[in-house]
Amino acid sequence: MASYYIYVDEQQQAGPYSEDQLRELLAAGQLTGEHYAWKEGTPDWVPLKTIPLGRVGIPPPPKLKLQPRSSATDAPNPLQIAEEARVKKEEAKFQQMDKVMIMNVATASRPLGFMGRVSNAWSLMKASFAVLWADKTLLLLPLISSFSALAVLAVFAVPATVFYMAHPQLLNKEGIDHPINYVLAFAFYFINYSVIIFFNAAMVVCVSARMQGQTCTVKEGLNIAVSRLPAILGWAAISATIGLLLDIIDNVLRKRSQLLANIVRWFMGAAWTLIAFLALPTMVIEKVGPITALKSSVQLLKKTWGEQIVGNVGFGIIFFLFAIPGFFMIYAAIFLGAASQSVVMMVLLFGGGFLYFVVMALAQSAIRIVYQTALYFYAHDGFAPQGFSQEALASSIASKA
Repeated sequence: MASYYIYVDEQQQAGPYSEDQLRELLAAGQLTGEHYAWKEGTPDWVPLKTIPLGRVGIPPPPKLKLQPRSSATDAPNPLQIAEEARVKKEEAKFQQMDKVMIMNVATASRPLGFMGRVSNAWSLMKASFAVLWADKTLLLLPLISSFSALAVLAVFAVPATVFYMAHPQLLNKEGIDHPINYVLAFAFYFINYSVIIFFNAAMVVCVSARMQGQTCTVKEGLNIAVSRLPAILGWAAISATIGLLLDIIDNVLRKRSQLLANIVRWFMGAAWTLIAFLALPTMVIEKVGPITALKSSVQLLKKTWGEQIVGNVGFGIIFFLFAIPGFFMIYAAIFLGAASQSVVMMVLLFGGGFLYFVVMALAQSAIRIVYQTALYFYAHDGFAPQGFSQEALASSIASKA
């Protein structure tokens, strides 16, 4: 029968015990699955929870028999083993990060140009699409998110319409800055962002699992997203606050110059997108709060790439090119339908264009989540997930000069 020893501290260990005795000690609460055990004939100490133990025996549980480690079997120290493994992992990570930095410097020395960005974005988009193609059910998450966001809009639109019909002065130039407008705007932003971020978080869960060679169903992704709900609501509150601040600044500047208001809002929105780019995958994968995730997002960008993400530029170009057929269908519905006076043709072309843009929006949302998650792993671990080109990921970021 196998004999086991229990690690107590640097000076003491307990044992030997049979499998039945270990199960009795666990049932009695004298041991937990986190205690380290060593089996005679094996090289390492391992947590009890990793040992397949037999059925519990009838005898009452024995008491822990402590003995000095100097007089016991000379087995390795599990704490020392764990520390050595951690050091080796950190050394390997820093070596990989050095390679990443060298690649970034080399990439920064050769400007991408317009076609380079398109080519690079196309490579990343294909890799992201391959992740979705491997599990097409993931597209259900952005689809459900879109319908949920529309439901939130409808729930707000009806009472808001009735309210503003009764108080039209709140929508004129003098009343637009009334506090009630900002309260309603924050409430809408918060609920809408909560819905969108929740389903995006579930998407990150499933995508990250696949990138690590694991499986994850939509149901499992949603269940894990529910467990992260406090952090998700916190991130929604932060996002709603930023959205409200942008509205306030926009309203103040718009009284002076609409052009200035548009420029400032665009730049501030772009800055926030950059700062928060990796916050969601960080929050979901590392199980941290929204503030910690935001700080980590900023640090990852500073440490790994520098100032500016240019991958989004390439993605924007690609999606704009894909949107052209949809514009043609809508324009054709207007002009050809009017010229031929065919209602059927107009409905078919307009409906086709609308459906095309819906599918485009769903695909764009899903692909961006996959891209964000891939960038997170590249920034955090220093290597590209399976299916992604490390050079393409490095090229998607503009390093500091």
